[in-house]
Amino acid sequence: MEQIAQQTQVLAKETLRKAKQEERPYSIILTNREIWVQPENSNLELDLQDASRRTQTIAIPDGVSVSILEQPDDGWFTLKKNSAPFIWTFTQSGLCDNLEIQFEDDNAIETMAFHPLTAGEILDEE
Repeated sequence: MEQIAQQTQVLAKETLRKAKQEERPYSIILTNREIWVQPENSNLELDLQDASRRTQTIAIPDGVSVSILEQPDDGWFTLKKNSAPFIWTFTQSGLCDNLEIQFEDDNAIETMAFHPLTAGEILDEE
């Protein structure tokens, strides 16, 4: 699970850099089975139906759940098989949505909070 977390950290930083360099928005799409990057104007329906259209894909192993926290007051939302994909937006001006992602299996929980200006992980100093 630590590897999935590290791959997600790298993916977030690379996506923000790419959005700024190309001066176009990008999205990271999160589902309960995969995480991938696509340009903002890409066709999400086609990407969902045809995995070959996806770039920079991270597979989520069986037994690992993916949860999202957008606003602390909203609470965690766990992505299920039939959940709509979560779209994490990265703008061409160098910002991304403030977000926390949690990967959990029977043995461990890996939680990451991402900074909206850098897409870097915010480390808890406690």
